[in-house]
Amino acid sequence: MAATRVTIRFEKPSFMLPGSVLAVSLDAQQVFCGDFTLGFDTTLEVAPGAHQLTTQIQLGIVRKRAVQVSVEAGRHTVIILQYSRFWGNFTKKPKVFVE
Repeated sequence: MAATRVTIRFEKPSFMLPGSVLAVSLDAQQVFCGDFTLGFDTTLEVAPGAHQLTTQIQLGIVRKRAVQVSVEAGRHTVIILQYSRFWGNFTKKPKVFVE
């Protein structure tokens, strides 16, 4: 099965959580590990179909979220992660755009 492009993006937040480490995985493959306050943007090739996207942020306590995302063959899927300050975690559904 042919691979298709996926971009996972977390825009630099407008607030600070000093010393917070963010780890993001797609199907158990780590795609980002670094400072939450910097944000990130990464593009990779994956097989079409359903994938599990996992976020983990260390805020003194660990907040983890796993969601399913679908990727269409021959299309570029952009996944935008959104952090909720109210819940202290990423939203249950990221924004997903198909180009």
